[in-house]
Amino acid sequence: KKLLALSALVGALIIGSTMASLADVESGLAAFQKGDYATALQEFRLPAEQGDADAQSFLGYFYANGIGVTKDIKEARKWLRKAAEQGEVKAQYNLALSYDEAQDYKSAVEWYRRAAQQGFVWAQFKLGKKYFHGKGVAVSKKKATKWYRLAAEQGLAAAQGSLGEILLYRSADAVRDQKEGASWLRKAAEQEDVHAQFNLGKAY
Repeated sequence: KKLLALSALVGALIIGSTMASLADVESGLAAFQKGDYATALQEFRLPAEQGDADAQSFLGYFYANGIGVTKDIKEARKWLRKAAEQGEVKAQYNLALSYDEAQDYKSAVEWYRRAAQQGFVWAQFKLGKKYFHGKGVAVSKKKATKWYRLAAEQGLAAAQGSLGEILLYRSADAVRDQKEGASWLRKAAEQEDVHAQFNLGKAY
């Protein structure tokens, strides 16, 4: 498992920054793109300390991945939490992933849920998996189906395949629908999802 792709983090970094910190955030981003991580860290730190959620999220990412600093999960979580508590969705997701990797599933579920409720597709998928496997929550194929469906409708192949598999083979407390299940597996297979292609083959 890895933290959210840096490209996604960079893509929305500037949005939501205050005018007071915008110049530092932009300078930090420019330094990062040049590979000058020490300068990037310095530029992000001041706006992060002033409460800028985007800078906090980026700083947390740096510490989580050891970019320009020694990897420090405790420090990463400190900054990710500050951003996440302001509603910064990428920080919520990355914070959830850090707990997930540490097998603190209850905390992971809490932050996956917050990000999922904001429509973040990977958080929806991960939350669905937690309900499917009963990690951090009670097993519920019905709730797994709900979150898989939301992610699948956004086009995420992994979610489409998981939703199709539940509808085809794993009814439990979820409604079984072989026709719809095959349809979702087909959508995932068309995106080159190997697991979905295998399950689709079994369906015929």
